Amino acid sequence: MLAVGTRSASPATRRQEILDVAAAVFARQGIANTTVRDIGEEAGILSGSLYHHFSSKDEIVEEIIRAALDPDIELDVALAHSEVEPPEAVRQLLVRSLRFTHDHPDVAVIIANGRHELLAAERFDFLHTRGAAIRASWVAVLERGKAQGVFRADLDPDLTYKAVMGAVSAAPNWYRRSGAHDIDEIAEGFVTLFLRGITVRGDAPTSALEG
Repeated sequence: MLAVGTRSASPATRRQEILDVAAAVFARQGIANTTVRDIGEEAGILSGSLYHHFSSKDEIVEEIIRAALDPDIELDVALAHSEVEPPEAVRQLLVRSLRFTHDHPDVAVIIANGRHELLAAERFDFLHTRGAAIRASWVAVLERGKAQGVFRADLDPDLTYKAVMGAVSAAPNWYRRSGAHDIDEIAEGFVTLFLRGITVRGDAPTSALEG
């Protein structure tokens, strides 16, 4: 049990402390298996006190996810419409996707393991919107690479996107910060493998593998 806040802590500080605790509980137990009482016990406060900060468990889940997801989506969309060379654009998209697991481990696990539950709830429709924006960004970059003759002419952008995202979405279940390889090594390994599979003659431009 982790005691949250003090009498002198501001409401905003206590709220964030509760969110941090709740994220860890959701990641460990799953959304469906976690109750407001579980969160209260972990936070060291009465479950009824949580309702001074949040109206429901779903509100807690939503706030946790939104806070982690919101900052980077505009970067993906902007990259899709930029003049960055397609291999480098792919590198940035892939590295950013994988680093999410490192930067927000609890949220990554919550989404990976609760994906179907979340996507079925109207409250989390923003995940559909976000997913569509990310897919459109990837497809735009891959299509641009095909048009420039950098990526293979037989490349199916939508199928390619689904394949790479399938690999990325599995990362929260095996990546650990204390593992043998850090996230940057893993990300660059993914980039090298992926780009060599989609570029013409199987050779990824060196510049796209640097950084």
